[in-house]
Amino acid sequence: MRSAVFKAAAWLLLAACLAPPAMAQQFELKRVSTPQTRNALLPIANSFMIPTASGAATGLPRVSPAFVGPESQLPLRTAVVANWLFSWSAEEQKFEKAPRIQPARGQVPGVFGPCKIKTADGNLTEVECVVFPPQNNYCRVLTMPAGVMATSATIGGRRTFIGVCDTDYNGKFNDQARRPNSMHLGATINSDMLLIDLNGDGNFNTDLEKPGTPVEMMPLAPMVCIRDSYYKVTVAEDGSSLTLEQVELPMGTLMPGDPSAALAIASDAGVQTLVPAGTDGWKLPAGDYQPLHVILGKRDRQGTWTLTGNISGRREKMITVTADEQTKLAIGETLVVKANANVSSDRTLMMQYTITDEFGAYYGGGINLNGRQQPAPRFVILNEAGKQVRVGSFSYG
Repeated sequence: MRSAVFKAAAWLLLAACLAPPAMAQQFELKRVSTPQTRNALLPIANSFMIPTASGAATGLPRVSPAFVGPESQLPLRTAVVANWLFSWSAEEQKFEKAPRIQPARGQVPGVFGPCKIKTADGNLTEVECVVFPPQNNYCRVLTMPAGVMATSATIGGRRTFIGVCDTDYNGKFNDQARRPNSMHLGATINSDMLLIDLNGDGNFNTDLEKPGTPVEMMPLAPMVCIRDSYYKVTVAEDGSSLTLEQVELPMGTLMPGDPSAALAIASDAGVQTLVPAGTDGWKLPAGDYQPLHVILGKRDRQGTWTLTGNISGRREKMITVTADEQTKLAIGETLVVKANANVSSDRTLMMQYTITDEFGAYYGGGINLNGRQQPAPRFVILNEAGKQVRVGSFSYG
């Protein structure tokens, strides 16, 4: 009897050791392609302008006009004939008709795919194509990953859409971003993307200029922050599954010099947008952070003034948050405005101005009052005697 009890206890102990952590959740993923996922992927899509062809290409119908992409076109060589898209088959050495994935009637532009392509290392991946009506003997085609490997799951007590996308076109779904620079959505994509509908509206926010509004499409990182909880992220190479494991992390405080500052940062927890810090600062897991974007705000009788800035992704701009300590950040402290001028060889005077802070943030997005951009600053040129010789205005862009 005692041996049976010990044997049962041993089996229970072994099962407990082999069982996954209680906080880990594994989700099966399936390919999802909707207007919402395509809209999210548009900013990172490859855009091609392909011209009309002088002669028919192999596999294309003899219908005019035919728009044929060059052989160097990546990630997929395409052709457009009579409102249909054709993709180049390297094996067959000809163009093959691509399936339309939305009804033809009333759909402008047209959406086609998935189209299979072979990666540099021989793997197969798939893309979708968006075709715009031809203009001026050219046709514009966008190529993007063919949907998102995703699911709708209960995370933290709420139903949430979550998925991953092969945005570096290598046939794998678990390529994590490397900092610095690669976390920025505007940088060259060298990782896969995580899409997560945090507010449940069916769309995916990618705007860093909305303080406190969570970024819902970001480069895949080792962790992700979901409603103030942090999870370790593990993705199967083929995109068939995703595992989230909730983790408890040592926390520190990041304190900006300007309490009105709102910040977008990247770290091993992905990209986060932080609300204005106030006097308490931001509570963040200990670790290294790459600042991406900053917004400063002030209120007066006219309303709310905001100044937006971008921050270099150089390594010396990284921030280290230490557990149980306060890290000071010089963002917003003592803005410096400089006007620079030089004369070109044809004696044209070129002028520009810059606004920077002690940290090195560059505020080039203009000044806004109640959400509306204000006119660019004016300038006055004086001669050596102090007499006004010219008045003008800078311009944005």
